[in-house]
Amino acid sequence: MTNPSAGGLSARELDDSRTGGTRPSVTSTNLRDAENDRVTFLIAMYKAMWDNINRHILVVWQSIAVLFAALGAAYLGGRGAINADLVATLVVLAAGWSVAHTSDARGWFNRNLHIITNIERLFLLESDERDVHYFFRRPHREGTIEHLLIQTTLGWSIAVVVLIWHFLTRVRPGFASPISSFEWERVLPYIAAVLSFAFVRWLRKRVERGEAALARRSPGRPIS
Repeated sequence: MTNPSAGGLSARELDDSRTGGTRPSVTSTNLRDAENDRVTFLIAMYKAMWDNINRHILVVWQSIAVLFAALGAAYLGGRGAINADLVATLVVLAAGWSVAHTSDARGWFNRNLHIITNIERLFLLESDERDVHYFFRRPHREGTIEHLLIQTTLGWSIAVVVLIWHFLTRVRPGFASPISSFEWERVLPYIAAVLSFAFVRWLRKRVERGEAALARRSPGRPIS
């Protein structure tokens, strides 16, 4: 296509005449700037991954605080201030909720650590296994870290203790009573326990599938 006002010159010829016959090209400076931008982005991403891990660890501790608050309610229930069946149900639900948070935190931890390791493999050298640390050369982590395993054990242990207490104080004494005096609210803690366990199991399977998908699709750069 020509430009009538430019004496019949084409658009490309007109552009070349304005730039002295030369056209912009990718230079080493452009490539260096792009690489610097990539490095800056990866470092910011590296920091964000650790921030995500720290935030989810904090959420686990907050859930533990709620669980101990529920234990305080259980103490009041034992003194007759609150219905013991309701209290036991709330404690079991709080314990399941706390364990569910540890399962979710496990997923975030392993997923972010996977990404962190992949970023480290872009920068660290083989000699850094000795000079810095060797974790970046290891296979990507699976399973639950010790910190979250401790929190999980605490949550389930509290639930079991409360269920035993409830059984001994609310269920067993009713064995000698006629069936007509059966109180349905006494089964609520056990229903809560079954539902909590089923939900945590489902959530854990979901988390494991997500971890497996990330490991399969983003294995990271191999270390020679």
